[in-house]
Amino acid sequence: QIVQCSMDLLYTMDHKTIAEHIARNPRLRRPLWEGWMRLLLLVQGMNAHTRKQDIHVEQEQGKWSTSLSLVTDLVANTWLILDAVSGVGCEATVE
Repeated sequence: QIVQCSMDLLYTMDHKTIAEHIARNPRLRRPLWEGWMRLLLLVQGMNAHTRKQDIHVEQEQGKWSTSLSLVTDLVANTWLILDAVSGVGCEATVE
């Protein structure tokens, strides 16, 4: 579900009009940023690398690829969200 939400947000924030609306409205910027930070904290360390010594690992588990895919999606969204919450390209702010 996190991946789907991430992709939905990516497609939404990719629209210039929506990103500008969020950038101009502090009541939208703050909850978006705070929610995004909570999501990033949830996935931090989700598939931490541990070094194995004295044991030969025949095959790595495949779960790392899912983690990598999620992190890639989250990074793409993070840049769009940073632009929106910092007001990049917007002159006016709505109170």
